[in-house]
Amino acid sequence: MPVETRMDVAGDITEHVMTGRTSDEEFFSAEEEFYREGPTTLQLWDLTGCDLSDITMSGLRSFVARAARLGQARPPGGKTAIVVASDLQFGLARVSEAFGDLVSLPFDLRTFKDRAEALAWLHGE
Repeated sequence: MPVETRMDVAGDITEHVMTGRTSDEEFFSAEEEFYREGPTTLQLWDLTGCDLSDITMSGLRSFVARAARLGQARPPGGKTAIVVASDLQFGLARVSEAFGDLVSLPFDLRTFKDRAEALAWLHGE
């Protein structure tokens, strides 16, 4: 399975680690699970080990629109960090940020190439 989700209730963070070839549907499934389980304030998407070549722009736009709608259920101060390894991943993540601006995401979204920096931002360091 390309998506492994880990929730740390005490730390108020959910981490999605994606590996292998990943599809729009797998992103949707992880997103639905996140909100169904009771969303944490902090969320980390680790895309460093996955292949995003099957991700579509319409799927990405739908994913962000759903995140804006479902994100109303997140606690105040919500933050989502995306960690990427390649230029393609970085570009797609930045497109997600742009889509997020268009739909007024109810949480902060930021892309990183370094996991430690992403975690520091999430935790306000």
